[in-house]
Amino acid sequence: MTSEKQPLTIKQIGLLFLTAIALSLVTLFLYNSWSQPQFQGQLELYQTNLLLNASTWKGENLDPQTQGVLRQTLIGVEPVSTAIAQYEDARQDSQKNLQKTDRELTELIQQPIANPTQQQTLQQAIATTEESLEKIDLNLGLLKTQVDEVPEALQLWQTLADDPKSVKGDTAEVLIELWQDPPQILSDAELMLDGELSGWFRYQALTQLYQVQGEELALKELENQQQAIAFHAIRKLLIVAGVQSVGIFLGTALLAFIAVQWLIQRKDSWLSQNQGVTEVPWNWETILLVIVAGFFFIGQLISPVIFREFLSLFSFTRGSGIRADAVIILMSYLVSSAGALGVLYVAVNPFRPLPQNWFKFEIKGSGIAWGIGGFLVAIPVVLLVSLINQTLWQGQGGSNPILPLALQGNDWVAIACFAFTASVAAPVFEEIMFRGFLLPSLTRYVPVWLAIALSGLVFAIAHLSLSEVIPLTTLGTIMGIVYTRSGNLLAPILLHSLWNGNTLLSLFLLGSN
Repeated sequence: MTSEKQPLTIKQIGLLFLTAIALSLVTLFLYNSWSQPQFQGQLELYQTNLLLNASTWKGENLDPQTQGVLRQTLIGVEPVSTAIAQYEDARQDSQKNLQKTDRELTELIQQPIANPTQQQTLQQAIATTEESLEKIDLNLGLLKTQVDEVPEALQLWQTLADDPKSVKGDTAEVLIELWQDPPQILSDAELMLDGELSGWFRYQALTQLYQVQGEELALKELENQQQAIAFHAIRKLLIVAGVQSVGIFLGTALLAFIAVQWLIQRKDSWLSQNQGVTEVPWNWETILLVIVAGFFFIGQLISPVIFREFLSLFSFTRGSGIRADAVIILMSYLVSSAGALGVLYVAVNPFRPLPQNWFKFEIKGSGIAWGIGGFLVAIPVVLLVSLINQTLWQGQGGSNPILPLALQGNDWVAIACFAFTASVAAPVFEEIMFRGFLLPSLTRYVPVWLAIALSGLVFAIAHLSLSEVIPLTTLGTIMGIVYTRSGNLLAPILLHSLWNGNTLLSLFLLGSN
């Protein structure tokens, strides 16, 4: 005899209904992220600007051979030509994004019932892209003046100057007058160039201004300032390139060793030892309760809304400065985490006492070794996947909104808040949810390897950026392997913390340029 299928309870029907809503909202968020530019393009320009600053370094205290090796290794042979190519690529990508977003906005407005939220998102994306394009054209023109392409530079600037809507038109007019033949100096030229340009571009523009004015003392002072900036740029390049190069080398070597060990030992290899998976006493109902109701609705929607309303009572909102934004982001993340973890506690409490190894967190050598080893392996693997991923999305797909803010973090309070959020709060909360709870729960229905991949995919989708799904799924999969092989939540938490910390360090070094 076959047992009759039990009808769904009201609670189960409610969870399925919430799941359908959550999937619809997540799909909408991911779709909206498609019209947003990737952060990677902006980051590449920051790296280019850092290289340009470093290229002006004279290295007077070093012998010519050492200076030459450093310049070729860190900066390259022709940094200006390389920068021109990168800026032209960025300009082309921005123009494509602008055309696509304009087209989407036009189609949305023509619909019988337009979505005001989506319309506002597209309008903001257009404004941001237009401003970015204007800044690119200013900088690209200055680059072209250094390779005897002054007519092309003047044409770029003239387009900005002729555009009545351009916010950089006045600056473009100052640059046109400085590089035309004969050069002219507009009023407030120095103040405008000093305020609108930065780094290498400010240096080149002010150098031209002071040469036209014949200001030798100002030129000397500007040169001293730029040499200090260039020295700091060289030091930052050494740190960023050193960490990445060492990480790639050690990670590739470790990955090769693990592969060889698996081929030789198979079942006795590191990859075949599952220690972090314990059979769970609950079913899909508890999984949906924690992930959908807890993580998504309580953690990502309800708690942040309540927190924002609470802040609004004290007129404390985002946009009040980088320090205020960093504090709000940290507090909001802690509130969201507390809400989701509260649902997790309520959901698993009826099943206590939990198995001995459940949510196991031990500070011991093996957990630390797995965390560090997983971080090293993740560096070359995720880097390779990210390079492939960039070609797929063509500069679109959105990014984590915290990353651009972290890039601006010159305030130490803001840096501390970003560091705690990224390297402590996020790893602890997300690893408890996705590796500690979700991964073992999925093994009730699918094999361990599939549970690792699915938990990594859910982890990636939870970040709500299309362009990050593939790289974050890869990272989440590595963290799942580390957890199931170590049997210790410390390992993926440490890996996650190191990854975010390394990213934050690179952003700080580039942003403080």
